[in-house]
Amino acid sequence: MPFGIVEMSALARNWRVAVVRGVLAIAFGLLALGVVGIAPVTQVVLFAAFAGVNGLLGMAMVIRRTDAAPASRPWVLPWGALCAEGAASLALGVGALFCRNVTPITLLNMVAAWVLVTGALQVAGAFRLCQAIQDEWLLAMSGMMSIGFGALLVLSQAHGALALFPWLGAYAVLFGALLVGLGKRLHSWSTNRLHPSAVRMPARLVKPT
Repeated sequence: MPFGIVEMSALARNWRVAVVRGVLAIAFGLLALGVVGIAPVTQVVLFAAFAGVNGLLGMAMVIRRTDAAPASRPWVLPWGALCAEGAASLALGVGALFCRNVTPITLLNMVAAWVLVTGALQVAGAFRLCQAIQDEWLLAMSGMMSIGFGALLVLSQAHGALALFPWLGAYAVLFGALLVGLGKRLHSWSTNRLHPSAVRMPARLVKPT
């Protein structure tokens, strides 16, 4: 069944949330790239704060959507995927704050679990989104990038996690750029489909008098 116009219009109304999430990810990425040699505990706190806020914003898209489309089902894709992604990020962020005896490997496992779970959910949500926005690939690409980054972290455990934070920073910058692009795509869809008057129309032919 094609992705309904009601569901898509609700998602498009939340394009600002996607942009804010992208800007937050870019800011965190630049911070992670800029700090060198900080303690693992500090790294966990920074990552937990980012994951928690990112999860809250993901949940906010679902909450705001309830007002926009109250009659639609909240568990269908991509809403179910967005809700699960936000909940996973929030849960991991809160859990990381209470994590004790943090080691570099512990932090690496936290980040790997986060990107693998959220990446899989993003790909699931993108499958339904592509049915509404032709050639929409930004959400799918961000999900596949997350899965690839998570797999890389799992494979690199044997070499330790001393250089994890710079890699996490680079990932966050790319991830944030894709989210900003997705937000712009949603805004463009909203302008063209929900507000046809904003789309430039061809000039009417005027009969000579």
